[in-house]
Amino acid sequence: MIRCPETGSEISTGIECEDDDFKKLPFVITQTACPSCGREHSWSKSDAWLIQDQHAQAIPEGVAIRELAVRSG
Repeated sequence: MIRCPETGSEISTGIECEDDDFKKLPFVITQTACPSCGREHSWSKSDAWLIQDQHAQAIPEGVAIRELAVRSG
């Protein structure tokens, strides 16, 4: 998730990956459209963290799907 600097709402980046895959992501700056305020927010891997996917269904036992989320300061 990213936190909208305008409203404070958490917004999904729409990117999902496992912990190991996250560690392999390159450092790039990207943008996410914010449905809360209508603006674009820039973020990079160093701003991001993984959260448990709360919407996943029928995940095999022992498999953790995590969503890439972003902390915006």
